Amino acid sequence: TALFPLMILTAHFIIRIVEGREAVLWATCVLILSSNLIFYFYDFHPDKPATDAYAFQTYPHLKKKERMFQKKLDYIQKQFNPSQSVIIATSNSFMQALYYLPDFHVYLLDGVTHPGAQLVRYGHHFKRQNWNQGAAADILLKHRADKVVFFDDEFEPWIKTDAQKKIISTSKYHKLTIVYADQNDKIAYRYRWIRIK
Repeated sequence: TALFPLMILTAHFIIRIVEGREAVLWATCVLILSSNLIFYFYDFHPDKPATDAYAFQTYPHLKKKERMFQKKLDYIQKQFNPSQSVIIATSNSFMQALYYLPDFHVYLLDGVTHPGAQLVRYGHHFKRQNWNQGAAADILLKHRADKVVFFDDEFEPWIKTDAQKKIISTSKYHKLTIVYADQNDKIAYRYRWIRIK
């Protein structure tokens, strides 16, 4: 929130310093613009994977995330029947899954990634609904689904189940976690813990 006033003060300060020396002003502007372009477009960490952090994102980081999403979306579309599958995502991927996989039932269980959160978000065919936490227990039975696709990488260690759990690598750094459940299984969860039984 303080960035905009700080930018105005900095611009005023630079103009006062270089007043009457237009060449210095132009050189300063070119230097600032060039450094910003380099920091935005150059990939300083080509071997690092895309992350879901809400930090400053550069163009290479955004392209990595786009490729990561595309590989996961392609795999889900090719391998799973929307009428037999439920997708569970975090807030980092819920909207993308909802938009690019409209035939699937997509859920966001806020309490898994945010302690104390009670909201369950649901989307299907571009329509969304919100419920309280208890509504998630019977989603498999509700949709007659026997597969739960966990979209985000971080889910895998949190899932507790007696059902078959399979990890699918979609790239060197990213994966989907699939649970082959029974339609009558219940889903319970709390912060960083999910049980399907």
